[in-house]
Amino acid sequence: MITLLQLQVIFELNGNNSLINLTGMSSLESITGGLLISNNPVLINLNNLGALSFIGRVIQITNNFSLTNLVGLDQLSSVGTYAPLSADNIIQNNLNLIDLVGLNALTYISGSLHIKENPLLQSLEGLDNINAISGSLSVENNNILTNLTGFNSLTSVGTGLYIQGNSALLNLNGLDSLP
Repeated sequence: MITLLQLQVIFELNGNNSLINLTGMSSLESITGGLLISNNPVLINLNNLGALSFIGRVIQITNNFSLTNLVGLDQLSSVGTYAPLSADNIIQNNLNLIDLVGLNALTYISGSLHIKENPLLQSLEGLDNINAISGSLSVENNNILTNLTGFNSLTSVGTGLYIQGNSALLNLNGLDSLP
């Protein structure tokens, strides 16, 4: 049996209508390219990515309607080391995503972070240890998000901060550490 420790390319899972989990990926430790998980309607968790600690370019998790959190990415501490400032890290249109638990080890994002159109996102819990984003940060159209708690450690955003269309947002608590 071959053990997959490192991918030197983009790892893309897209349009797999019956994929429910990522069994078989538990030994993957790094991806030099990007991790793109999109359009997998019954994918229920990312648990088998538990050894992944490094993504060199981008992470994009979009249109996965059964994900409720990002548990499984618990070891991921760095995203975008090899990425240009314009790289887009996206968490978008995951219909049952309620929080971002699983990204707790992440401390730095090179490029931008977009958290958009996740209608059941209640909390940004899971982003508690991010201290810097070199590009922009956008939190947009997350219908029931009431605050930005989760960004408590964030001290630097490089190019722009966009908070738009979050209809239940009551305050900006969580951005207190930004200068």
